[in-house]
Amino acid sequence: MKAIIVPVDFSDVSSNAAIYAADMAMETSCVLILLHVVQLPVSFAVGSFPQSVFEEMMDIGKERLKEMKDLLDKHANNKIEVQTNLAVGSVEYELEELCNRKQTLAVVMGTAGGDFVKALLVGRNTLNAVTHLPHPVFVIPPGIKYKGVKKIAMALDLQTEDGNLPFDSLIPFLTQFRPELHIVNIAPAYNTNTHMVDDSIDVRNAYHGWNPIFHFLKGNDVVKGLNDFASDNKIDLLAIVIRKHTIWEKIFIKSHSKELVTHPEIPLIALKAEKEKNARSIFLEPAEEI
Repeated sequence: MKAIIVPVDFSDVSSNAAIYAADMAMETSCVLILLHVVQLPVSFAVGSFPQSVFEEMMDIGKERLKEMKDLLDKHANNKIEVQTNLAVGSVEYELEELCNRKQTLAVVMGTAGGDFVKALLVGRNTLNAVTHLPHPVFVIPPGIKYKGVKKIAMALDLQTEDGNLPFDSLIPFLTQFRPELHIVNIAPAYNTNTHMVDDSIDVRNAYHGWNPIFHFLKGNDVVKGLNDFASDNKIDLLAIVIRKHTIWEKIFIKSHSKELVTHPEIPLIALKAEKEKNARSIFLEPAEEI
């Protein structure tokens, strides 16, 4: 059975993401898995952390997971299976290991939006998941509720894309939701080139069953342009492609994907560029299921 995995820290942000995921699990007939990771302070060496404090952290984690499971069971009228998973280590490693053990449809995470301090704490884990996981990651803004997915907008830079596009990653969601699909390209100016023509044809061929609608919009602020497009066209889900940048690109090019992930205005799904899906992150410690 396909799984939707939700890392939770019991904040309002992650709790809202869990409720969003539960509603999506009902529509997709997936099992919902809640993951809570107990993270020990880095200042303590292995084995030196006080046992009594560690046991208390584990007990609190188990109790809070049970409370959230009960809440979601009630929210979904027991129409979905909700599992819990408690782990010790790093969120990044435990999430990746759990995803690899399950038939993962998607990971669903919250982000803290405009609150700078919360964005540093909550947004860090979300950014790490988006960057390292080969699985699709849904990023849910604070307070957003699941209302179905009737329209998806996929943001692509067809003037500079290298053909490394994650066509297959989006298809399970197109098949499940049968949405109206929009392909959005925003740039300061357009110079039709071979890349742009070839990629437009590739996109149309890959998604021919969904009759994609292309939008070539002029603008300097890509993030604002995408948010405005989503608002004007009542988009339910924004799809973005995550790719690693070279050191020079990191220095000189602003990451639109990072800004969208940390300050989304609507739910988005982050898809890994095809050549980077198998690039495995290096973390520590396996998860303990309860």
